[in-house]
Amino acid sequence: IALTNVQLGSTPIVTVNAIDPTNPLVFFLVSIGTNGTKERLYRTADGGMTFVEVLAVADSITDVLIVDSSTVIVTTVTTGAHSSSDGGQTFAPIASPKLACVGKRPDGSLTGCGPNWDPDFMAVGESTDASRWEKIFRFVELACPVECPAGTAQHDMCAVELWPGLQQQF
Repeated sequence: IALTNVQLGSTPIVTVNAIDPTNPLVFFLVSIGTNGTKERLYRTADGGMTFVEVLAVADSITDVLIVDSSTVIVTTVTTGAHSSSDGGQTFAPIASPKLACVGKRPDGSLTGCGPNWDPDFMAVGESTDASRWEKIFRFVELACPVECPAGTAQHDMCAVELWPGLQQQF
């Protein structure tokens, strides 16, 4: 595929991050490390013959999810998510939650991860419409490791060595 109109970094790396399940000619490509640490998202509607830049972020893109024919969500490591309501042709920042990952379950509901702290208080959340998110889990709700018999590697490593430190962090 000729990458006409795709800006590449000094070490040219591109990844295909999402393919439309209803139209495989539409897919999204990420160009990594352009202009320093900036990443760029490109969309094609003709199977890669041409690409149009649809989003540029000063962060690493972690997920591109095609929710349905009109909704596309892009998440980043630290700066949050962007949403499209026109099939990924344009994007706008999502104010809250500050999603760092997103996925779609077989039933169509969404699962995402975000900050465990203010303002989102949602390490893991779920949504049915990609706009309202409900908390499923926060790290402070982690009670303890799974009980394993004393003397086993799982008990000695997890419960005895690792859990006290993790518990203090959370």
